[in-house]
Amino acid sequence: MKTLEFRAPDIECGGCVASIKRVLGPIPGVATVDADAETKRVRVTFDESMTTELALIEASTRAGFPPAAS
Repeated sequence: MKTLEFRAPDIECGGCVASIKRVLGPIPGVATVDADAETKRVRVTFDESMTTELALIEASTRAGFPPAAS
């Protein structure tokens, strides 16, 4: 298992957190999705033989929660 963590500055409330979980959770290989509106952080644990960091970031971006530029 691998963990992807990123800051998503567009997370504003519990509804945003629920949206992120609803989008990322069903992706094959995703084990857990944690998001926090206060810290605006997302953490996804996933099986890298089934999905990639890029696929997770693209899904989050399509849902309206792109990672902050580094």
